Amino acid sequence: MQDLELILEGTFIELGVLPKRKAELLGILKLIKEKDYATYEHSIRVARLAVDIAKLLGLEPKPMFYGGLTHDVGKVNQDNELLTKKGNFDEKDREKMRSHPLDAYHFLKNVFKYTAEIVVRHHIGQKDPYPVFLPPECKDYPLNKRITMGFYARLLAIADFYDAITTRKNEKYGEIELTPQQKKQILLDNYPDHKDLIEKFYEKGIFKL
Repeated sequence: MQDLELILEGTFIELGVLPKRKAELLGILKLIKEKDYATYEHSIRVARLAVDIAKLLGLEPKPMFYGGLTHDVGKVNQDNELLTKKGNFDEKDREKMRSHPLDAYHFLKNVFKYTAEIVVRHHIGQKDPYPVFLPPECKDYPLNKRITMGFYARLLAIADFYDAITTRKNEKYGEIELTPQQKKQILLDNYPDHKDLIEKFYEKGIFKL
C-alpha cells in the first residue's frame, strides 16, 4: 500500500495539483478508505491508469486523475456487506450498486462540478448502462462539453473495468482463475467500440498481460 500512496503523492506533484485541491481530494479518499480499503486502493490505481491514458492520447490529465480518485465515492453510502461481496449478486444487490454514480455526483457537484459530470457518466457506456437518467443540471453544459465529458467518462470506465478484473477476485466468471489473455478478452468484449484504443493501451504498457 505504501507504494500506491507514493504513486499518489508523485502524481499530485507531476500534475501540479494545488494544495487546496489536493487536500479536498485526500479528504474524499479518506472517506473511501474508512469505508472500504479495497475500494480506496482501487481508486488510486484507476486514477494513475487514467492519467497515463490521458497523456497517451494527448488529453488534459487532471480531469481523468480527479475522476479516477473520486469515481467510487458514492459507494460510501453502500452497505459494507455489499461492498465486500465477491459474487452471487442478485437483482436487489445490483440495483443498490447502481445508485453509486448518482450518489457520487451529488457528493462532488458543489466542489468538483466538472469531475462530478464525468463520474456520473462512467457506467453509461457499458452493456448494462446506468444511471438511466442524468440529473437535469447535467444539461447546463454546451453539447461539445458534454461530448468531451462522455469521452473522459468512457476512458475512465475502461480503466475502472481493467483494474477491477485484473486485481479483484470475482465469482462472476467462474471459480477458475482467469489468464491475463482471458481478462483482456473480457475487457474487449465489454467495450467493443474501443477495441483499437484498448489494444493501444496494452501495446504501450499501460495495461499489462
